[in-house]
Amino acid sequence: MWLLTWRYRRFHVSYVLAWCAVGVLAGVFAGQYITPQNIWSAVSLGVLMLGVSLRSGRWFACVLALVAGLVVGMIRGGDYAQQLRHTSELAGKQLTLVAATTSDPVLMNGSDTWQVQLGSLRVGTVHYEGEAYATVVSDNALKRGDELTLVGKAQTGFGNFRLSIFRAHVRHVIRSPDVFLQARDVFAAGTRRVMPEPEASLGLGFLVGEKSALPSDLTEQLKIVGLTHIIVASGYNLTIFVRFARRLLARRSRYLALAGSLLLVAGYILVSGFSPSMNRAAVVTFLSLLAWYYGRTFHPVQLILYVASVSALVYPTYVWTDLGWLLSFLAFGGVLVVAPIVTRLLYRKDREPGALARLVIETTAAEAMTLPVIALAFGYIPVLALVANVAVASIIPFAMFFTFVAGVVGLMVPVLSVLALPAGILTAAVVAVAETLSRPDWARLPVTLTMTGVLIWYGLLGIVLVFVWKRRRVNLRASSVVE
Repeated sequence: MWLLTWRYRRFHVSYVLAWCAVGVLAGVFAGQYITPQNIWSAVSLGVLMLGVSLRSGRWFACVLALVAGLVVGMIRGGDYAQQLRHTSELAGKQLTLVAATTSDPVLMNGSDTWQVQLGSLRVGTVHYEGEAYATVVSDNALKRGDELTLVGKAQTGFGNFRLSIFRAHVRHVIRSPDVFLQARDVFAAGTRRVMPEPEASLGLGFLVGEKSALPSDLTEQLKIVGLTHIIVASGYNLTIFVRFARRLLARRSRYLALAGSLLLVAGYILVSGFSPSMNRAAVVTFLSLLAWYYGRTFHPVQLILYVASVSALVYPTYVWTDLGWLLSFLAFGGVLVVAPIVTRLLYRKDREPGALARLVIETTAAEAMTLPVIALAFGYIPVLALVANVAVASIIPFAMFFTFVAGVVGLMVPVLSVLALPAGILTAAVVAVAETLSRPDWARLPVTLTMTGVLIWYGLLGIVLVFVWKRRRVNLRASSVVE
């Protein structure tokens, strides 16, 4: 009976677009293996099908939108894959490579060697797509956005990198003119004036995503206990800022809250850099703010699909090799989809969990979505990740605020360094949690998990979630990253 009802149902355009987004993701993934031969015919077909589907809204509209997205995704993925193959052909050659650093270079402990990620690749007058990894020897401090002229032998890359160059010689450096980066570095210098290490670097990691100065042993401890996401500028950090700004400014006017929050998002990205996690978080936050302003809501599944498909079209490598991109969306789905369903399973509609209970539920949901992929990719599970995240999650917002206070004090009145004491205490607490929980030998448990096991896990989890969602009639549209 329900099939007959569904047959004549009209779907909202948001559902049709969601199916198009599914097609885009599938098409981009397939594009690394299949490239349509007649591109213009394929584009015309895709546009025609999408136009028909958006006007109709019937069940076949979703099918047409899916196929249209598939065609568009395959065209984009196939074209980009071809460009990356040209980049890979440079492997094995001695190159003079001109490229820009895309993230903060990391100085290897006890040496003058820097680890850098490079984009905007150019050899002579020819530009190449993709990214490269390099280790370079330089007495000068390298910064994000610097344009480097490197000489070295290119090798086959790994992960997201199409090329790798080891022990490259730096022939020339053009400093980045990024005023936001310069402001961040000045602020970081002021913070370190009044805070000890590694607490200062950890606090700056919370606040602006600067992690290059963290000691390698602390970085490893954070990795063991599943806390590396807190020291990079990510959606979690951005959400803290935006929620605070929106609630504060909304008391004056809705428009002021929207404008102030969007300016904050733009400023935070310019300071922290255009990393994949920040780009995704910015788009999600932007769409959520617009929906809040106009009194509308996004279904979280649709929001995830929209943002994932757009980012995949911009940079198809995200779908192919970027594990961080995948984990970011899985964690996002855990918080906005899994957590509300689990909440309604444990609490009735007239009751809401307390702050600590909500934190535990959201953290557990994010772990349930990400741990299988982590186990498959790295061969281990951070056993104490849930404990560590719950222990420090409530500290992070306060640590960010007091680190900001410490930076201002360090810049303006260093003599009042006592005002930086709260930031030092809070960040020291996070360091203590990481050191303590990473100490047991079993804190990182080796596991062997196959792709079949991962699919079974997500399949069973999906069945349980759908069952609870239907039985408890969970309203997922109430989930929002800005409220």
